[in-house]
Parts: sequence; C-alpha cells; structure tokens
Amino acid sequence: MRRARLLLVAAVALVMLVGLIGCLGKLLTPPSTATLIVSEAMISDGRGRVMLSVKDMPDGGMAAIAVVVGGVGYLGHISNVAIEGLQGFEVLASLFDDGTGDGGFVLSNPSVGIVDGEFARITFDTTGPVTAGDIVFSAGDISMSDDSGALIPVFDLDQLAHQYYVK
Repeated sequence: MRRARLLLVAAVALVMLVGLIGCLGKLLTPPSTATLIVSEAMISDGRGRVMLSVKDMPDGGMAAIAVVVGGVGYLGHISNVAIEGLQGFEVLASLFDDGTGDGGFVLSNPSVGIVDGEFARITFDTTGPVTAGDIVFSAGDISMSDDSGALIPVFDLDQLAHQYYVK
C-alpha cells in the first residue's frame, strides 16, 4: 500500500513537472512577428511576376496595404508593371513609372483581412533575368492595417533572393 502511494505521488509530480515545462515553453517563446513577403521573380517568355503574401498578421489579418510611390523600385529592363489583387483584395490605386523605376499602390479587402497567404500579384515585362535586387520594396514606405482598421505598426519585410529565368 505504501509503495502504491509512493508511485502515485511520483506519477502526479511527474505530470505536474511536464505541465510546468510546457507552460514555461509558451512563456519563453517570443510572439510571432507579422511578415510581408515578396516572392522571388518568376520569369517566362519575357513576362514576369512577383507574388505578395503575408504571414502571422494580427487582429483578423491584414485588410489594407499602401505603398507610397517610390516604395517599390525597379530597374530599366523591367517595364509595363501592373498589380492585381487576389482573395478579395481590390486595387484602389497604383502607379508604376517606367521612366523613373518607381512604383506604389493601395490595395484593400472590403470583406475580411488575411492572416496568412497571397493577396496580390505584380506582373511585368522584362528583357532579361530578374534578381532580388532588381525589384526592391522599402519597409519605411509601406503601411498596413488590420481587419478593424488599426495600423499594423510592426512587421518584417521578407524579400527572397532567388532568381528564375525560363525561356
């Protein structure tokens, strides 16, 4: 009987220890940072595209994004740049100036925000390979708001550095 009680106490202590370690793990894990992701450029037959997506957006997800003109820069072998909203996002305004290589846009989803996933496609013509440095976003020129209309003040900008050129 005494041995059974000792085993029971040891089992309860072990369960409590495992639970405590699990709770500490949650407390010590830093919160996820909202991230705006600019994909690598995908090129085929002189036409290219870059996908825009988000990850870990707070409070119902990102519902609007504004990039001031100059917040997107691109080089001279890229032209005829356009942006298309996906998953309910609508283009409210866009300007891409091939002469200066500066661009900007405003997109909004009037129905719902997006927490994770693609929300826009940028398309363009090109006369050669496009590397990560050929289309560049400036984090300081980007504003995003969540589903309630509140500004998302802190986010990471992830511009992937892969290159693809397919004939």
